[in-house]
Amino acid sequence: MADEAAIAETGQLTRGQRIWERVREARDTTISLWRARLLTESWKKTEALPRQLRRARAFENIVTGIPAYIDDEQLLVGDFAAWPSTVEWHPEHNVARERREISADRPPYGLDEKEVAEFKEILDYWSDKNVRDSFLSTLSEEMTKRLDEVAEEGTCVYTMFAESNSDKGWYCPDHEKAIRKGFLGVLAEVEEELEATPVHDTASLDKRHLLEALAIELKAGIEYSRRYAALAREMAKTAEGDRKLELEKIADMCDHVPAHPARTFHEAVQIMWFVHVLGWFDTFSNGVALGRVDQFLYPYYQSDIDEGRLTREEAISILECLRVKLSSMREFAVVYSHTSGSGEVQFHNCTLGGQTADGKDATNELSSLWLEAAFRVRSPHPTLSIRWHEKLDPEFAMRGAELTRLGMGYPAWFGDESTIAYCMGPNMGATLEEARDYQISGCVITTIPHKTPPTWPIQPNMGKIFELALYSGFDPTTGKQVGPKTTRFEDMQSWDEIFQAYCEQLRFFMDECSQIMNRMRVHRSQTVPQIFRSGFFDDCIKRGQDPLGGGCRYQGSGMYFIPIGIMDAVDSLAAIKKVVFEEGKVSKEKLLEALSANFDGYEDVRRLLLAAPKYGNDDDYVDSIAHDMYKFCVELSASTDACFGAKYVCAPHTLAWHGLLGRKAGALPSGRLAGLSLAEGAVSPCQGVDVNGPTATLNSAGKIDHVPIYGTLFNMKFHPSAMASREDLLKFLTMLKTYFHDYGGKHIQFNVVDTQTLREAQRT
Repeated sequence: MADEAAIAETGQLTRGQRIWERVREARDTTISLWRARLLTESWKKTEALPRQLRRARAFENIVTGIPAYIDDEQLLVGDFAAWPSTVEWHPEHNVARERREISADRPPYGLDEKEVAEFKEILDYWSDKNVRDSFLSTLSEEMTKRLDEVAEEGTCVYTMFAESNSDKGWYCPDHEKAIRKGFLGVLAEVEEELEATPVHDTASLDKRHLLEALAIELKAGIEYSRRYAALAREMAKTAEGDRKLELEKIADMCDHVPAHPARTFHEAVQIMWFVHVLGWFDTFSNGVALGRVDQFLYPYYQSDIDEGRLTREEAISILECLRVKLSSMREFAVVYSHTSGSGEVQFHNCTLGGQTADGKDATNELSSLWLEAAFRVRSPHPTLSIRWHEKLDPEFAMRGAELTRLGMGYPAWFGDESTIAYCMGPNMGATLEEARDYQISGCVITTIPHKTPPTWPIQPNMGKIFELALYSGFDPTTGKQVGPKTTRFEDMQSWDEIFQAYCEQLRFFMDECSQIMNRMRVHRSQTVPQIFRSGFFDDCIKRGQDPLGGGCRYQGSGMYFIPIGIMDAVDSLAAIKKVVFEEGKVSKEKLLEALSANFDGYEDVRRLLLAAPKYGNDDDYVDSIAHDMYKFCVELSASTDACFGAKYVCAPHTLAWHGLLGRKAGALPSGRLAGLSLAEGAVSPCQGVDVNGPTATLNSAGKIDHVPIYGTLFNMKFHPSAMASREDLLKFLTMLKTYFHDYGGKHIQFNVVDTQTLREAQRT
């Protein structure tokens, strides 16, 4: 099998490696105004049209007007921006950051004087039309004031607007449908539904508007591809040798797809890519997965191999090109210091392995080629997720383990047993066959391809809420009463009282935040409907609703609750139980004094608190609290109404929110100092407290019931020496089996890196 060592021996880079080097060199902070310019140009001309048709005409203007280019050696075409490695602007979502940058006299990066003037004009135009500000205008003055007080720009009890810079994804469109039917096939489906939908009320009129808009966008998508056909044909006139033939092939391919069904593996990958890019031009959605790529692309791969149209190396080269394409996307939010995200991670997730509908191992030769492409082009995107089950091909699992030890953070590993059980449970209600077809969207979210909707999260600051529970809802930082008045900590007679006070505070903020978030999701579905992707979800055309607005079959995953810093609360509860109520080593009054002083002068108190049991060390004393806390969060979510007839679900994962929210949380009884990051992940321990090794941490995580939890995130760090030999990797795979099969775990992911490397990264 060709691998990175074989490539190194030849002394030559692969096609994908060469393109990736050029793309990396081109990366800078320049932004492009092309999308914003074309959007605004169209928006000004279509004021009389219904919202859906205005969006469609703007999409049409964007994809038929934005400059097209084809990178040297690239085999795939279509891009996220007007030129390589730059950023496009979606001003219709939120311009609050941009207003702050301008008022602070910080001109946008890379724009000349003329472009800055245009930037300001676009900014002014969208200042009262963007989603964030238009939503705020629907709220009462009292509620707006309340959000200023408790959301991220105030006390930060929960987040509300930090994610309004983009639309929500965390789902998977039906790429196979696009590949199998082509856009003209989907268009025929739309036109048939239009004929069957006379106008007889507002709902039928809205449905027709969405379908008419979808028809416009599908036709525009076909025109987008034909622009690339014309460009490739023009470039072929001056190209030589193999590149001339490649460009002519690209021209022929783009004349055929995505209008018509794919005939080859190359065309199938190109259609999938077009669907991905065009959906992004429509609405800036994060976390949109490519899905089970080794399953729906495999028939095209195998047919090409059997007919002699494709070699294994040529297939890997196409996948290498796709890796570069996905990693060329830039995020405007990062340019403007959007601190809640994890760098420029885009969550283009590809799911490999797993099971077939009848429960057999689903791995095939293409599964391995996706891993091979990642070995060669070590780009951050797309991330790869491997579904583990007991029948998983051992050689494929070993190759996945070898990729893990490179330290790129992927593949992530997911357990089929508890995940399939979740998909068939009350929150989602999928059939067994559908559940076996699950894939991963975003980082850890379990979705049924083209049947589950985009997600929208409530993100309570579990550390800050614990602080409020200690002070009866009073925030010592701002001097305001922001939560309900619960029993004063000084008056509590038992540990159960602080646990109940914490749960009461959490329940109050969950209720408050969910009501606002529900309104926000409905508002967004009306103002920025996800029109293009409506053609690639099972029920959207028939229902005449977009994925965000109720068009998807299973709504149970559409709204979720992310308990940011839940293990900080767990460790704090354990410390109070042990040190204050059982041992009596620290009085309640002295604990509050120490927290108020951020332990300055109370170092002895902090030592006692730090010595208390901590989650992640296989200690039932604290692990049982973690189990009970998750049980409460699951029940709280299930009792909270979400949109379109669903309930909230508990989906613990943090991205980089634990850092942002930690800045607003004071010192905690766990011994954590004020302003430090909260615990990351879902069942990962707080930073630095797991001292009994990885198996102890695994045992702690295994005591939590993962089945009713939606997308648990578990991060572990290994030193490279722990995965050096094949024997080490066999032990690693045995550990995965224990966690997924014996403990019913859902997710585990590894950072394989040494301290020196991390410190060097900090310095550079």
